[in-house]
Formats: sequence, C-alpha cells, structure tokens
Amino acid sequence: MSSQDLTVLPVDELMTRDPVTCAPDATIRAAAELMAGRRISSVCIVDPQGFQGIVTVRDVNAKVVAGGLSPEEPV
Repeated sequence: MSSQDLTVLPVDELMTRDPVTCAPDATIRAAAELMAGRRISSVCIVDPQGFQGIVTVRDVNAKVVAGGLSPEEPV
C-alpha cells in the first residue's frame, strides 16, 4: 500500500487516460452492462459536443433498482 497522500496529487495523476464512455442515447442497461463487464463503477456520457455527464453504479441502484425506472430508458 502506498503512503502517498492522494489529497495533494494533481487530478491528471489520479484519472485514467482513456475513460470508458457511452452515448446519451445508450440504455441504462447498456451502461450497466458496460460497467459490469469492465469492472468499473462509472461511465462518462459523451456526445459529439463533448462530456455531458456521468452514470455510476450508485445511480443505477438508486434510480433504476430502487426507483422503478426502466433499464431500457436512455442514460
């Protein structure tokens, strides 16, 4: 385990160079499958204009599983 203090590291040293993305019209199910398949907890939503948002496992749990939203809805 590293003893490096993460609170003082620049963001670019903490983030991945190739974030996993999906389009805004992708279904929630597709985003959840992407996260499960890659063993990650979030997916960036990107369209031709750039970054539009992020979907997390917590979002899926709270809004789809607990909230009754259809997994076929777009992210």
